[in-house]
Parts: sequence; structure tokens; C-alpha cells
Amino acid sequence: MNLSPDKGRTPARRTKGDISAMKAVYYSGNVFTGKINIPILDVRHYNDPDIDMHHSFASFEARLRMLDGQGRADNQIIWMSKKPHDPRPLAIATMNRWLENIKKYPQLDVIESKPKDIQDACFDDEGQLITKGPHVWDGDWNKKQPGACLSLYPNFMSSRHVAGAPLSKSIFKCHLQSIEEAITQDLYGEENIQPHIDRLKEIFPDGVCDYTKGDKGRPEDI
Repeated sequence: MNLSPDKGRTPARRTKGDISAMKAVYYSGNVFTGKINIPILDVRHYNDPDIDMHHSFASFEARLRMLDGQGRADNQIIWMSKKPHDPRPLAIATMNRWLENIKKYPQLDVIESKPKDIQDACFDDEGQLITKGPHVWDGDWNKKQPGACLSLYPNFMSSRHVAGAPLSKSIFKCHLQSIEEAITQDLYGEENIQPHIDRLKEIFPDGVCDYTKGDKGRPEDI
């Protein structure tokens, strides 16, 4: 809003995303649609409380896209720890065991080749295992009670998530709805929007996002 000529009294001019560019990104294969059949060990430090772009919800965005795109995500393992622990040596050794199994047993698929002890897990700042298992990362992202790891390392949300976008962050350009429709859909929760309707219409003259309709920029044949 500070970009407007009168520092916010007149809403700043809005820009619009290019649908043809979005479709090109999809067609070129630069959008992860969730279909992937290789072993994935998603290893990260827990940086959510810091001013750091590597927030942990990215791990769960990927998992949600996999569940949507291929119906399963058990070839993705999520590990998280705190600094100064360096998770790379253990991660490389663990991935090597998984890959060796794939090489040794070519008749098995990626999931069948995964050693049973390789599971979702969280570690402390010294690299000590806190807990592991199939439900340690359960939480709002999969509509379940928070697991042990997510309770310890909770996801901070992006501004798009807070605004109502899907947690998979799979929308480049949203379909629009009127302010009145958004209120009817309870988009603003307990907030009383009535005193702000005129201002919202000034800022969003074409309407606001209706995230229930998916990505307007995604080609129908993808």
C-alpha cells in the first residue's frame, strides 16, 4: 500500500499474473505436481522461528502434492533437527542403504526396498533421535492431532496459508469471488467485515480469491 501516490489512501495499482506464462511453466515440467517414484529423504533444520526462507511447511507442501498427485507419499521421509547439528553424514549413509537395496533387489519397488528403520523422525541440536514413526509429523496439514515431532517443531504458516490458500501451495492464480460471496463463505472467520466492505472493494475491485476452485493457471490436460 505504500506504493500508492498518497501512501495508502488510494490503493496501489494491482498487477495480474500471465496465464500463458503459468501454463508454460507447467508444460515445461517446472512445477512439482506430486508424481515421483524415487527415494526422498527431506532433511532440514528447524528454522521457522527465525527470519529464514527455509520454513518447514515446504516439506509438507511436497507431501500433500504427492498424496494428491499419486495417492501416496511413503517414498518421502522427513527428518528435522536444530542447529548446530549437521544431519548430512547420517542422511547420506541412510540414503545409501536405501539405494543399495534398490540395486540388490531390482524386483522390488522403491517402497519395498526401503529399510524398515528408515522412518519420519526428529532430532535435537546434538543429533540425538527424539522420536520416529509413521505419525510423528501428523498435524493440521493432514487434519490429524499433532504428532510428537510436529508438536516439538510446529509449522509456521506463510501469508498465503493464512489467507486461505491450500497448504500444498499449488495455486499460481486464483479464481475470484465477490467480497459478498467471500463473507457468505465465512472466509473472514469471526472478523466483522461489514465496516470494511467499501475499503475492500477499493483494494480488490475484481474480487478476492476463491481457493476452492483450484489453480486458474494450471492447464486442464496436466
